[in-house]
Formats: sequence, C-alpha cells, structure tokens
Amino acid sequence: MDSKEPRMPPLYWRFEDLNHRVLLHLQDEISHLEEDLRVLDEYDEMHRVSTAEQEGSKKMPASRRMDVQAQVYSSLHYRREEVMGQLTHKIEQYNNALSAYSKVLQTLPSAAEEDVATYRSWMRKHTPIIAAETRFLDYATDLVSLTPRTAAAAPSAMTPVYSAIVIASAAILLPLLAFSMIAEFSGRLLVVAVVGGAAAAIASNYSTGADGLVGSQDGWRCATL
Repeated sequence: MDSKEPRMPPLYWRFEDLNHRVLLHLQDEISHLEEDLRVLDEYDEMHRVSTAEQEGSKKMPASRRMDVQAQVYSSLHYRREEVMGQLTHKIEQYNNALSAYSKVLQTLPSAAEEDVATYRSWMRKHTPIIAAETRFLDYATDLVSLTPRTAAAAPSAMTPVYSAIVIASAAILLPLLAFSMIAEFSGRLLVVAVVGGAAAAIASNYSTGADGLVGSQDGWRCATL
C-alpha cells in the first residue's frame, strides 16, 4: 500500500463455520473416547467383583497405582491407559481451540460495511494478489477488523472531576447554610454528620469514576475533613 494513501484497517476471515465445525469434531471425538472409558471402567468393576467372589474376599476398590504396580498388566489396563492418553491430547486441543475462538469473538470487532467496500475497491484497483485469493471479501459478515478499539472521548474523562467538585462543594456549603437556621451546637454537629455521611457514601459507592481521583476506601475520611 502506498504510504501516501490513507491507511485501511486490515480485514481477515473469521472462519466462523469452520471454527464451529472443528469444535464440534473435537467435541464428538472426546465424547466417543469418554464412552469407551466408561465401558472399560464397567468391565474393570465386573472383573473386581468376580475376583472377590472367587476368592471369597471383599471387593477391592479401583486403583490406578495397583494396576501400575502389578507385574502383569491386563489388556484392559493397557486399553484404558491408551484411551486416557488420547483423551488428554484431545481435551487439550479442544480447550485451546475453544479458548482461541472465544478470544477472537470477544476482542476482534466485526468489519464495518464501509471498510469492506473500501478494501474491496482498493484490491480491484491495485490487484496486489490474484482474484481467487480475494474471495474472502465476499463473506462480509464473517470478516473481522484488526483496528484497535477507540479510546473513550476526552469530555467523558472529565466527568469524574466535575463529580468530585460537586460532592466537595455540597459537603461544605450545605452545613454553612444550615448553621444560619440552627443555633444549638448539637444541632450543627448533627447536620455536619449527616451531610458528611451522605457525601462519603456518594464518594465511596457511587460509580462516577471518581475513584480514579480518590480511592473509595478514603471517601469517608475526605468527606469528614
């Protein structure tokens, strides 16, 4: 792309259908292996019951350690170890694929229609790659943009400052106005306590973003000063 031209957000194919198909494929493989493992466990249970009846003893509980320590491994034990190894590998694949696709959905925004149109026009004009390799642009609803998310507007960033000023002003002015009508010391003290408590509650609990200026744990201290 020419450095003099405006930069366009890079667009890529999300492969939503293929991602779902891969996840479903791995999910079914794991489910099948889980069923194999369940059958093997049932056979092992039957074997331990039969052995206990023949020996006239109490049935031994299942134990992987006892199987490993046995001098002669049964075909059942070998098969179960094989299934467990396959399950370990498949579940790792499944978890990685699920986590990766979930991250794509959460972090990469869908491509805007105008971005797709601009990208398609640029491709047709400059032909940097053959037409067959640009067919992904035909799936506009399955495209993602790598454009970083825009930051919050500057005016909204000033809102916490104004909120803090309003809270502090109210905590100072309201008691002064009330003092002109209340002569008793105890009454004035009560007014200060009520106003200070209300201001502290707002400063510590109300989500205005003021915690970026004053920590919520310090709200009560600030309001009572």
